Amino acid sequence: MRIPAFSTARSGGSRWGTAVGQAAFTMVEIALSLGIIAFALVAIIGVMPTGLQVQRDNREDTILTRDGQYFLEAIRSGALGSMELTNHVLAITLSNSVGDVFVHTMQPNSPAGLPRGQGVVYVNDLTNSQAVISLLSTPRYSTDNQGRTLTNYVRALVRSVTSTAEEQSNQWRSRDAGDFLPPGFVYLLSTEVVPLRILPPILTNWTASGLSPIEVQVYSNNWLQARNQATNFSELRVTLQGPVYLSGPALQVAGRPRTFRTMVSGQLAMTADNWLAFQPGVFAQATP
Repeated sequence: MRIPAFSTARSGGSRWGTAVGQAAFTMVEIALSLGIIAFALVAIIGVMPTGLQVQRDNREDTILTRDGQYFLEAIRSGALGSMELTNHVLAITLSNSVGDVFVHTMQPNSPAGLPRGQGVVYVNDLTNSQAVISLLSTPRYSTDNQGRTLTNYVRALVRSVTSTAEEQSNQWRSRDAGDFLPPGFVYLLSTEVVPLRILPPILTNWTASGLSPIEVQVYSNNWLQARNQATNFSELRVTLQGPVYLSGPALQVAGRPRTFRTMVSGQLAMTADNWLAFQPGVFAQATP
């Protein structure tokens, strides 16, 4: 049915005409559109946590890669003057195969999450970067006063060095015993320093039975060469894994470990200031 409309013509008169119909959405169409949008939003919201987790994992992997290279170079070069290390290394735990445990911290008490109990000794000496580098350079194998060969384990609790500027500010640093872990990315760092071994032991055992005179001479030369290599070259392995979080009285670590390896030239010896560190320019000749 057409609706009559009154309009004024140019001549000043009037005439009856018809109004043109206008297109519009019906309520059914609007309801269908809202349903489609809601379905899409549910799908997008469901994917967002996965995307955020992937972004967080990529950021943590980037931090571990940069920090691993940083500590690898600092230990390899014997960088005793890296004064910013005391702002990031929270604690270093040294243990060995005979059950000795030494925890080095900056606090006079034992923070939550670190080893406790009988036989655990706390040392408050992480007051400078020389101590940090010296402890991280502890060799994997050593000999005690009783002539026993010890296997040493080094594990440090580190706040990220290459994190954002906001996390580097003072408000992110907490040294309270009740809030030992500061906000930000905290991870575990372990180091292994072992003498460089290239030749297999079978080629250096010149005292083995059944060897010919030529083999004895060759094997003895190999043994002397291996001794010089072990004295002046080391293999350094640095492993990082995080993040670390406090779950009750114990520390828990998540993420996958990342290991960095390099060869270090020079002796691992005590410096004039009584710090254990690599000295790249110092070599010694091993004697039979």
